[in-house]
Amino acid sequence: MKMIDGAKEQWALDNQKESDAPVETSGVNECLKGGTTPMCPKGGQYTYNVMGQDPECSIHGSLSDAMQRRH
Repeated sequence: MKMIDGAKEQWALDNQKESDAPVETSGVNECLKGGTTPMCPKGGQYTYNVMGQDPECSIHGSLSDAMQRRH
């Protein structure tokens, strides 16, 4: 999810998107290694969400949720 979040930020900068702009998944994927949505190691599905909102996983929840569990 960190990779998706970073790619969202890069895509938004490159395309001059506002902080609450809808995300174009294919455009964000161009900023990711491999050019496609990463696979969740546990088989979940990622949702990119709008700019300013964390990406989410159907298994792990949001990026901020996952980060809190690690600490």
